[in-house]
Amino acid sequence: MKKFLISLIIVLSLFLALFSDTSLEDALLKVKTSSIDFKLKVIERDINNKALLNSLPSILPYIAYTVSVDSTNYSNWNYSQSISISQTIFNLPTFLGVFKNKEYADIANLLYLKSINDITQRIIESYFNLLSYQKKIETDSILLLTEESNLKKNKILYENGLISESSYLNIESNYYSVQFSYENDKITYQTYLEDFINLTGIYSPGKLIDIDTFPEIQFKETDLSKILKNLPEYIIAHKNYKVSEEEKLISYSEFFPKASLNLSYGISDTIYRFDVKDLFDSSSVRVGISISFPVFTGFSRSLNIIQKDYSRKSAYLNFLKTKESLKLEIDNFDERIKLSKNFLESSKKLYESSQKSFEKAKILFQNGELSAIDYTSIEKAYMESILNYLNSKKEYYKTYYRYLYLIRRMR
Repeated sequence: MKKFLISLIIVLSLFLALFSDTSLEDALLKVKTSSIDFKLKVIERDINNKALLNSLPSILPYIAYTVSVDSTNYSNWNYSQSISISQTIFNLPTFLGVFKNKEYADIANLLYLKSINDITQRIIESYFNLLSYQKKIETDSILLLTEESNLKKNKILYENGLISESSYLNIESNYYSVQFSYENDKITYQTYLEDFINLTGIYSPGKLIDIDTFPEIQFKETDLSKILKNLPEYIIAHKNYKVSEEEKLISYSEFFPKASLNLSYGISDTIYRFDVKDLFDSSSVRVGISISFPVFTGFSRSLNIIQKDYSRKSAYLNFLKTKESLKLEIDNFDERIKLSKNFLESSKKLYESSQKSFEKAKILFQNGELSAIDYTSIEKAYMESILNYLNSKKEYYKTYYRYLYLIRRMR
C-alpha cells in the first residue's frame, strides 16, 4: 500500500508537470512569502531585536501605588496607601547587561542576512537535485520500455531455441536492473520533492525549467579587503566574542554592591478612602537608600567567572577560525569561479557529444544494426551526461549567488 501511494504521488507530480512549470527564479522569489524556514528566521530576528527593550525596565524607575491593611486584634483595622518610586542607582551586572543585549540585537539582524544566503544555496541545491531526478525518471521510463520490448522479443527467440539460455537470462537481468533503478529513482525523487516543498513552500512545482543561460561572474577587479570585515559571518563571530568578554566582565561585577533609591509618599488611617486631596495633603514622605553586598554565595560567583572565561576563550578561537575560513574563501574565490566555468564547459561538451551518439544509436537500433545491450549502454551514458551537466549548472549557480552575496558586502 505504501509503495502504491508513493507511486501515485510521483505520477500526480509528473501529471502536474504538464500544466505548470517552475523556474529557479520562481523558487528563489517564492521563499520570502512561502518558506517556513525563512519565516522562522524572520521571527527569530524580531524576537532577538526586542532583547534591548526587555532590558530597559531594569534601569528605569519603578512606580507603584500600594494599599495595605493590618490589625492587631481583628477589630481595629489600619489602612495605608502610598505611592512609591524605586530607582536603581548602582547595579553593574544590570547596566552591563544592557550593552550585551544591544550586541544580541545586532547579531539577530546579521543572522537574518546570513540566513538569506544559506537558504538561497539550499534552494539551488534542492532545485537541481529535483530537476535531475525528473529527467532521470523520464529517461528511465523510456529505457524500461526499450528493455521490456527487447525482453519479450528475446523470450520468443529463446522459446524457439534461437538463442541460448544464458543470453536470455542476461537480457532478463538487464530488464530487472533497469526496473529496479526506475523504482529506486522514483523514491529518491519523492524525497527531493518533499525537501523542495519544505524549502520553498511551492506545493505543486510541476516541471522544473532547465537553465541554459549563465550570468557572467567577474571577481578579479574586486577589492577583497572590503569584503571580509563586512561579511555577516565575520561580524557575528566578532560580536559573539565581544559578548563573551562582556559576560566575563558581568561575572566580575557580581562582587560589587548594588544600590537603589526608594521614595514613598503615603498616609495611614483607620478608615480607607481614596481621596487624592488627602493623599497629597496628609501624607508623609519616606526616603531611603538600600545597599546590598553579597558576602557569601556558595562560590557561585567564582565558578561563574571560570565558566565565562572558558566561554570567552572558545568564542575567540571560533572568531579566529571563522576569520581564516572566510579569508581563505575570498582569496580563492576567483579560482572557484574558473573551476565552475571549466566544469560547466566540459560537462556541456560531454553532454552534446553523448546526445549525438545517442541520436545515432536510436537510428541504428531501429534499423536492427545495433544490439539492445549496446543501445542500452549508450543510452545510460547519455543519461549520465545529462546529470553531469545539471550538476555543473548547480555548482555554477551556487557560485554565482555566493558571488552576489560577497560583492554586496563592499557597499
